[in-house]
This record gives sequence, structure tokens and C-alpha cells, in this order.
Amino acid sequence: MAKENEHLHKIPENQPTPPAPGPNSVKELEGSLILTVSARVTDTDAATTAKYGTAFVAPFPCTLVSAKQRHGTAGTDAGSVTLDVEKLADGTAKGSGVSMLAGTFNLKSTANTVQSQTPTPTIANRNLAAGEAVALKPTGVLTSVNDVVVTMVFKALIKNLPL
Repeated sequence: MAKENEHLHKIPENQPTPPAPGPNSVKELEGSLILTVSARVTDTDAATTAKYGTAFVAPFPCTLVSAKQRHGTAGTDAGSVTLDVEKLADGTAKGSGVSMLAGTFNLKSTANTVQSQTPTPTIANRNLAAGEAVALKPTGVLTSVNDVVVTMVFKALIKNLPL
């Protein structure tokens, strides 16, 4: 029988952090779990608003630490074309949540270039309770946007986990 937490990657003290084993991973670091979650809207699906959905449901309380985005083809519409990461409380529909970021990603920026965003300064909007969700929320006309990936890093205190 497997141990309950054997999927965690323990990082010895004074050792460099090893690379994550995949696009979604969990690591233990100094009394915290670091959870990396990636969401992708592939190829030409990225030009369709309805293809952006819920990316993650928090299994335990955690806080957004950072977010990065990259797209393969930039949007070409004359108006603003952006992507936000929104928090969805239980019962809240996609598109009706609150932003978890201090700003939005510009989907008209240079293709194949990573953009970074920091969490919102509003603590309640960057914290997730167990069962709350995270969704990708595009705005504007997504003409030509192609192959979008967003990677989010969350932190949870081990002492607060229901283990």
C-alpha cells in the first residue's frame, strides 16, 4: 500500500530546487507545499472564448504566488485582447469571478514570449479555500490568438492541510 504523501517531492535543505517533474506538480519547501498548475488552450481553439474554462479546483486552502502566460500567435484585433485568471467561489459561474492578478496578460504582445503577472494586492482575491476554482477569462476579440498556456504557482502551508 502506497504512503499517502509519497507523491510529494521533498527538497533537502541547502540543495538547489530540482526541476518540476511535469506541467502540474507538488513540491514540499520549508513547511509549505508549492503547487504548479498549467492550463492550455491549444492551437486555433485559443481564438474562441468558449474554449477557455476552469483550470483548477483547489483541493486545500492555498494562495496564488505567480502566473506566467505564453501564446503562439498574437491577437490581431484592433481592440484590447487580454487574458485574466479569475477566482470562482463555489457556485460562481465562469466569467463572474474576481481577478486573482494585479494586471492582465496582453494576448496581442509578441508571440512565443513569456509574460509574468503578480497576484492582486487584495489578499482575499488571491487566496483559495478548498473547493474554490480558478478559470481563464479572455476579453476582447480573439482573432488569430493561437496556442495559449498559463502556468500558475500556488503555496499552501503544510500545517493547514487536511492530511
